[in-house]
Parts: sequence; structure tokens; C-alpha cells
Amino acid sequence: MGPLFQFPNFQTAAAAENWLTMARECKMTEVGNPGVIPRNVRNGLLFTLAGWNTTPPPGDPTQLVFDSTQKLDANLRSGKFPVPINLLIGIQTALENLGFDPHGLDGVFGSGTRTALTSFQEANGLALTPGASGVDEIPQQTVDALAAQLDNKGFSHFP
Repeated sequence: MGPLFQFPNFQTAAAAENWLTMARECKMTEVGNPGVIPRNVRNGLLFTLAGWNTTPPPGDPTQLVFDSTQKLDANLRSGKFPVPINLLIGIQTALENLGFDPHGLDGVFGSGTRTALTSFQEANGLALTPGASGVDEIPQQTVDALAAQLDNKGFSHFP
């Protein structure tokens, strides 16, 4: 990132070793630059995995299986790779695996993701958030419901 760049939220999170905040804050602006979206998704996932490795959740760490011969979305769909529900790509993965199609695992909070999210919320009697534009705007009750349903289906996840 270098001394010429200022990313105060990321830098504060890095100083505190807050990997999940670092995962959310490592994004480059995607407006007018759709080619950076895969980079943002992968960097967010890498910081999440770093946090997972620093403080592993309970359970068997061998569940963390990433097949490098497949694309990221194929790994997330495999059920063998923990779903990072703290990131948009993970919310999309959770929604898709629970039968609510976000129209792609791309890390973009577009109309497909909003529709899938509100459909999930409606089906589960949760507060609707049709105006949400990012993972931080998803109520904790919705994230908890996604996590509980992933648990019921046998998908591993991290917060």
C-alpha cells in the first residue's frame, strides 16, 4: 500500500490485527473499473482466511479445502470450502446454497443479490433491507439466520 496511500480504516484494523475489518476495507473502487472486482473478492477472502488461520474457529481445520484447479465460485459452490459470511461473496454463496439465487458469486451487491437477500428475509420473517448496498448494511439477525441454515445443511462457515 505504501506511504503515499491513506486507508485509515484498513490501517486501524491492521494495527489491531482485526482481519475481518481488513477484509472489508481492502477494496479498491469498482466504479468504472469492473476488472478490479475479482481482485477485491480474492483479497477480501485472503484477509478472511488469514484471520481464520490466526484464530481458527473450533473444529477440524482440514475442512478448509481450496481446489486451485477450479475458479473461486466453483470452490464456494462445492460445499468443501467454508463460506465467509462476513464478506459479500460469502453472503451470495450462502443465499445460493440456501436456494435464493443472487445471480452470480461475484462480490457485487447488485439487484440480483438484493432480490435474493430480501426473498430470504421475507421467507424467514426477518426485517427486509431492499436498500442495502453492502454487507455492513445486512442486519445481524439475517446473518445469524443464514449461518444457522448453513449449519443445518452441513456447510462450514466463519463469521
